[in-house]
Amino acid sequence: MQLPSHPLYSLQLTPRFDADGASSLAVLLRLQLPSFKAQEPVFIFNTFYGNVSGHPFKEKDIRSTDDEGPLHVRFQDLPSQGRDKKQHWLFTRKTRGNIILQFDVFPRKVDIRTPLGARIDLRRDQGGLHGSGSWFLPQLISDQVFTIVVKWNVPADAPESTRCVWSYGEGTKPLVRVDHSRIIRDTVYMVGPVRSFPEVSPGDDGAFSACYWFGSLPPNLDRLKAYNNALFPKMAAFFESSGKPYRIFLRKSIIGFGGTGFDASYMLEYDDRSSDVTDDALIKLFTHEMVHSFAALDPEEDGHENEWFIEGIFHLLRLQ
Repeated sequence: MQLPSHPLYSLQLTPRFDADGASSLAVLLRLQLPSFKAQEPVFIFNTFYGNVSGHPFKEKDIRSTDDEGPLHVRFQDLPSQGRDKKQHWLFTRKTRGNIILQFDVFPRKVDIRTPLGARIDLRRDQGGLHGSGSWFLPQLISDQVFTIVVKWNVPADAPESTRCVWSYGEGTKPLVRVDHSRIIRDTVYMVGPVRSFPEVSPGDDGAFSACYWFGSLPPNLDRLKAYNNALFPKMAAFFESSGKPYRIFLRKSIIGFGGTGFDASYMLEYDDRSSDVTDDALIKLFTHEMVHSFAALDPEEDGHENEWFIEGIFHLLRLQ
């Protein structure tokens, strides 16, 4: 496959399995860039965001090399921004040539006492895993455009029911996009016995929309899942953003109901009580989260979201 001429930034994910299904991910990040100076911040990582602690990495967990051999990664905490916390990842010597980072990520352990927060963390769900890159991947500090390649490396002994999905594509073939590095972080990854509607994605993912989940959905979610597919082309036309795929990921939680928007996707969380949610409330939530993906709005001065805009789009599209 001939790739575009932009520098390469690739992500390979290798799922691991145990008796209960997908259990962890082995991550390999490969970066084709000019050299970095010693102690220069290269990545930034969210250690706490949206009331959710990031993956609990330690410096020794990150195995890194360049063309000259091993690289030591050092973490540098940044001043807090409200409750949110970040850290820089930097190298202790000047780098040369391609850079490779390898590390393992494990799902967050949750229980009935886990505080509600942004739906970003990697979680186990009925035999599978799903989560946003913002919880377990550092973001490259760069405004440059890259050839982004995402590749699932599924072991030969993985369960036959295993499917792998990214916000921008499905399957084990390399998924290529020309974009900024943030799309690796600001998207959703899912692997395991994935179910979907429609059941099979087309060969061309352009302007395609689908829902993905594990297990069986509550009756109301199952009945209304097609609403997202009907809403997407209207939303894309309204925001003049045609030609891109859009994926809705559904996760079952011990407790929680709501959603979080990402690039070309959103994650909807439901629990056993969600079967009592009215159809109108579900449709409002579906629309709310999709609007967030298309229109990145800053909060009002009082910190509240722009509900007036989201509500307006909601009613406008329902009338079409």
